[in-house]
Amino acid sequence: TLGKLNNLNPKDIKKAYFHAKLKDIQPDLILCFGFHRIIPKHIIKTSKRGSINIHPGKLPHRGGGTPIRWSVYLGDPEITLTAHSMTEQLDAGEIILEKSFKRSPQSSTIECENQILQSLPKFIKNLFDIIAKNNQVFDQANQIPPEILPPFKGDLQFIQWQEHKACNIHNLCLAC
Repeated sequence: TLGKLNNLNPKDIKKAYFHAKLKDIQPDLILCFGFHRIIPKHIIKTSKRGSINIHPGKLPHRGGGTPIRWSVYLGDPEITLTAHSMTEQLDAGEIILEKSFKRSPQSSTIECENQILQSLPKFIKNLFDIIAKNNQVFDQANQIPPEILPPFKGDLQFIQWQEHKACNIHNLCLAC
């Protein structure tokens, strides 16, 4: 069925042809990796067993589009890769699998992203093992609503020399 996906453009996810073509394919499961837009409910519900998102942040605490930057900026001792069911609300689905990694206070966003990327093949294999063992539909919401942090851009990337403490400036530099 991958050949049928050739003419689908992710930018058109809200267009009727996209949903019609996806419905025609009848996917068993939809997997999402780092898609930067909210996926409409009718797309999430298209697959027989639901939809799963791979999120590079600890849920429900690091929801949103730039969780690694926030983890670095806030000085989190760990970074986490999370697989969760997709719901109508951003990053609100039930957690299926998570893997945490120790983070040095000197680790930059890029170093943390590389650590997550290196672990991704094993993480995906473990996720597929869980999917194969369970005959469930992945569409449940998490009991705890996510904290959606704003995108780490704009004013957040500028140092306010009079307002920031030295440790905040250090973490801000590592996050950017």
